[in-house]
Amino acid sequence: MSWHVGVYENTLTMDAAVAERLIAEGDNQGYLLFYENDKLTIDGDPAEHIDFFWQDWAEEILDDSSVNGVFAFISAEGDNAGSIWGYQFDQGRVTELVGEIRLVPAS
Repeated sequence: MSWHVGVYENTLTMDAAVAERLIAEGDNQGYLLFYENDKLTIDGDPAEHIDFFWQDWAEEILDDSSVNGVFAFISAEGDNAGSIWGYQFDQGRVTELVGEIRLVPAS
């Protein structure tokens, strides 16, 4: 079964030097990342492999006081449809986020 994963929320900001390191190492790891107008964007082609924030290389780079905001994903189909997960950064400290969307009958 395939998944369709996309970005749910993106308010993540960081210094340009941190973004450059993240983009360069992301490229080495097979991710296509961009940082333009103070916004990180990710090539969504890898679908379920879009989330790299939990990997050691990303955690090391993002552990910087300039990193702030939320980056969250949502699964639109597959066995985890409706799942939302992400990361909240506060001066480089990260907190994992989880959520869920469920459909219920309309009243």
